Amino acid sequence: MNFENDLRRLFDGLDTEQVDMLLEGNDIVPSSGSAFRTIRCISRSEHRKIMPLRKTAAFAAIIVLAAVMAISAGAVYFFKAHKDSVDMLLGQGAGETIESRGLLDGSTFDSEHYTLTVDTVLCTGEQLAAVVTLEPKDDETLKHIKNLPMLGMSGKNYEAMCSQLSTQGCNVSGGGFSSSFDDNNDPTRLMFFLNLDCSCEEGKSYTANLKISELCLLTVDGAEGYTSRSDEELEQHILGEATINVSKNIDYRRFASADGVELLLCDIGLRCGAYHELNAFKDKPSLTFEYSDGRSNTLNGTDIGNFSYFGTGRFGESYIKAGFARLTDTTNVTAVIIEGVRYEVAEE
Repeated sequence: MNFENDLRRLFDGLDTEQVDMLLEGNDIVPSSGSAFRTIRCISRSEHRKIMPLRKTAAFAAIIVLAAVMAISAGAVYFFKAHKDSVDMLLGQGAGETIESRGLLDGSTFDSEHYTLTVDTVLCTGEQLAAVVTLEPKDDETLKHIKNLPMLGMSGKNYEAMCSQLSTQGCNVSGGGFSSSFDDNNDPTRLMFFLNLDCSCEEGKSYTANLKISELCLLTVDGAEGYTSRSDEELEQHILGEATINVSKNIDYRRFASADGVELLLCDIGLRCGAYHELNAFKDKPSLTFEYSDGRSNTLNGTDIGNFSYFGTGRFGESYIKAGFARLTDTTNVTAVIIEGVRYEVAEE
């Protein structure tokens, strides 16, 4: 969701009479625009509570902002993406970088004891990375957070999410997820990272329900450690559900090897059209980036969060996809080296 664009479109769509009606707390029912149907739902008692502010631009912004962030299946919250959560999962400064590109989300969802916030959803059309923050709503739930439960999705819920995307035309071919917390010694919230291989069409939007479960709990017999749960048990330990909105919002940069093989690169991953004769690898390949200022940066192992290889035999088509575990600056990359094979930036 691009908050600034949505807010701007709402303001641009108002004429003088509608602005006056909005500031006076009256119902507005234009021929289109679900946002204003949300404004109609604001109770008269709520209008009275905030009436002293109604003549200010701040009040108008608050009402319209509430409309922009309206979620049909849940409560309405104000924009509150967690840049620090994005930093923790995608690397220091990632939240600021993503905000500067208008790619923070901020959609917020309620469950009984938790609040879930979709901080960002990044999509190249072939790769997707999302960060979701889970926060406790009461002291008892906060105590539970301090036991450091692990987060994830049951196989059933993962398949359901993928099925929802596939039904809309965005097929998921693989992926994974991980979780973390904000403070090792005194955690107050948990973060969830989703990384998918997908195929989303340019200009189309997709939605899917993401259910976050508690994967494990501290053992009840007093021993240190965790006890696993089955899929059926996980269904009983869903902490909350959020809707992710997916659309292509990141462009690849094009690179090519000496023999014309194409490589597509962006800050969350890459796709390489062929893997040459390196079909027999056992581990994730190392990736080295060379920059225009002479620097180089090598990623391997845990730096690559999601890696997949596709091949149809030695003489058939083969290619790789790699999702980065951290937001990686690729703006000034001039060359990519994969296991000795060099790809240089192609002319735009």
